[in-house]
Amino acid sequence: MLEGKGGLSHIHNTYHLLSKKQKSAANFILRNPERIALMTMREFSEICKISEATIVRLLKKLGYDNYQELRVDVARERTSIRRGAIEAQLADGYQGIGPEDSAEEIKNKVIYAAVQAIRETENLVDDRMLTRAAETLLNAGQILCYGSGGSQAIIQDAYHKLLRLGLPVFCDANYHLARIKANSLNTGDAAILLSHTGESRDLLSCAEQARRQGAAVIGITSYLDSSLAQLSDLVFYSSRISLEYYTDAMTSRLAQMTILDMIYLTVRLRLGEEGMKRITRAKEAIAELKAPKKR
Repeated sequence: MLEGKGGLSHIHNTYHLLSKKQKSAANFILRNPERIALMTMREFSEICKISEATIVRLLKKLGYDNYQELRVDVARERTSIRRGAIEAQLADGYQGIGPEDSAEEIKNKVIYAAVQAIRETENLVDDRMLTRAAETLLNAGQILCYGSGGSQAIIQDAYHKLLRLGLPVFCDANYHLARIKANSLNTGDAAILLSHTGESRDLLSCAEQARRQGAAVIGITSYLDSSLAQLSDLVFYSSRISLEYYTDAMTSRLAQMTILDMIYLTVRLRLGEEGMKRITRAKEAIAELKAPKKR
């Protein structure tokens, strides 16, 4: 096993590959990291009501040689997180946003939450998943981009970037149009679907229809056990940092934009010189719309 797999972050990345019983054990680890670091495997087995053999299979799927390696990895990550939180408190007095905060304090705390969300995203995104997502998009004959509610603005940005690369993308905030497009997808096509909760009914309908048509679903959500995560062929999890008056949905949008930029740039670099030519043509297409420079 490679040293320091990332503990909780690694479990997030692998969650969709686990069986129902393994997910039950993984949920306990994610919700009780301090307790798991002190438990024996027998205690873990008893509290989760699963066999030790199931735990062994879970460890193997996560890439750990034994239970002790998992405990050490989780403890190491928790120590790193606590150290980062302490450093942040010392640096800018971060204690959560309150009505008595000044504009400067709000500024510092919002920046702290944004930076933390992006830092956690680094651990949540699997490099191999990025490569697979890029290959899926490059090989797709059609690509649907859709996000419901506040997620639409973020997916629109991704649509704009992929369009500049000359990819066959479609994006519309109108659910009926998105649903019609999902129905026209074929095997080998793709749908990029974005939802913070992963439970928006209109978006899930698009995911189900895309799968029925044989298209690959690339899902981006903040929740491991969400319906979108279960429906996705490739799933990316965004970090959630919540402060009072500044919800996890807000910070997760920054993480989701970062994930989409990772996917875009992976696609862009795989296109090589052709990618640069396509971007140049896109710039030329709108160059005449810009106001002339003043002399």
